Amino acid sequence: VLFNMNFSLANSNNLDDTQKLRVRTYGSFDEREVLRNADVWHAMLQLINRVALRHDISVIVRPHPGESHAIYEQILPDVQGLHCEHMNDVRGWIAGAEAVVHSSCTTGLESALLGTPTISYLPPGAAEGADNPRNRVSIVVRSADDAIDAIRAASDQRSHTLSSAKRDILDAYFTTEGPPAAEAIADVIDELEPPVK
Repeated sequence: VLFNMNFSLANSNNLDDTQKLRVRTYGSFDEREVLRNADVWHAMLQLINRVALRHDISVIVRPHPGESHAIYEQILPDVQGLHCEHMNDVRGWIAGAEAVVHSSCTTGLESALLGTPTISYLPPGAAEGADNPRNRVSIVVRSADDAIDAIRAASDQRSHTLSSAKRDILDAYFTTEGPPAAEAIADVIDELEPPVK
């Protein structure tokens, strides 16, 4: 099971840059967001510990690029089958996972697109609700017990098919109609005038 983390407000590798990005993106920085993010992060860590202590499930924890990954190696339990991986592209981990657990993370969309069972853990205090597209394409759970049940169910499935309603959500954001993006970009480049010397 892959746990994709998204807690750069609570566990930032550079809080100043994180704050500046929030101001640029959202127009302000609310310190209460840090506390909410920390509460959800702690709930996710507790869930990871519970899942990792079950010896029949391997767990990969994937910190967000904006997070300090070193802290995970200090706070995660030293149990067989639990690994923290921050290197390489996340898509390989998603494709190889029996399930992906996130909390309002963009990897929820990537997981759904790759056909991996996707669980969004939104414990009390989670800032974003189930209506966020990253969560709408996922199985939304609000408690650790429900998350464990969803992980078990995903692990027991031999294949995963996205419902038509969730496929429609993805189609609204990621169209597969028309030529691939690279071809469309190349066509525009081909039509450009040669640069003036």
